[in-house]
Amino acid sequence: MRLKYRYATVMEKDTGKSKKIINILEKYSIKYKYEEENSILGFYWSLIFNLYEDFASFKEIQKKIKSYGLLEQISTEFDKEDMDNAEWYVIYALPCQYPQPEEDWEYVKLTFDTDNWCPYCNVGKIQNKPYKLMKEPKQKGNQFWGLFWENDAIFCREEIKNILEREKIQGIHFIQPVRKNNTLIENYYQLIIETVLDKGFIQNNTESIICNRKNYDKKKYKLDLKYCGRVKFAHNQKGGYMFEKRIFFSKSDFCKSNEYFGSGWNADRLNIISKKVYKIIIENKLKGLKIAPIFHE
Repeated sequence: MRLKYRYATVMEKDTGKSKKIINILEKYSIKYKYEEENSILGFYWSLIFNLYEDFASFKEIQKKIKSYGLLEQISTEFDKEDMDNAEWYVIYALPCQYPQPEEDWEYVKLTFDTDNWCPYCNVGKIQNKPYKLMKEPKQKGNQFWGLFWENDAIFCREEIKNILEREKIQGIHFIQPVRKNNTLIENYYQLIIETVLDKGFIQNNTESIICNRKNYDKKKYKLDLKYCGRVKFAHNQKGGYMFEKRIFFSKSDFCKSNEYFGSGWNADRLNIISKKVYKIIIENKLKGLKIAPIFHE
């Protein structure tokens, strides 16, 4: 596996920083993407590049560019050996739109049972109705897709539903999303994952966030409710997720973690697939998912 640091400046006003950063990148033969735009508000620029922690001069390069205030995103790239050796995998569907209605998070009460839901940390809601969406997804090249705000929601085209049913994949059923006017979105389905695993997450490089006064300001949320005191985990994306092997006894090919993950208001259980599902995705070259192997101690 490799740790990747992605740096980006998007549509910022150019003060000469771009040329200085590019000079650093070219000195170390770092590939980058650079675009210019001349708008009515002035001259703007966009610069995007990646650094890998295994570069011989990584720390030296990182130190030189740190003063320019670029947005840094850390992720892990897994190699073929990591993927081939795993038996279970975490999956994320790439988002393309927001659940409806958006105003004041109204979609939550229209889509979920909120009896055990905490509006501070967002833990505990249970979906009991189809998502309402603005329109059909436009990502024609992807067979899977997801939503902003709700990272554990996974949707697919009818062809994927047929493949998973033909292969007798266990642990899921399908429902159709609806438009804002409650009409069905034809030929698109949400995968409803039925199995929740036992607790077994191994807290490695992961921050625990407790729902309490320290982490959630009541004034910001404009609520006067009790904090629930539950815990979720904020993974820093350095390395993969680690779980105890004993919890993977289920015959289901799709599972959800017992634990919640996210920071701020985000809180989702991880979607987990078996090696059988992973092979189906790879063999059929299905797109729209990010996949990471699960590790064990």
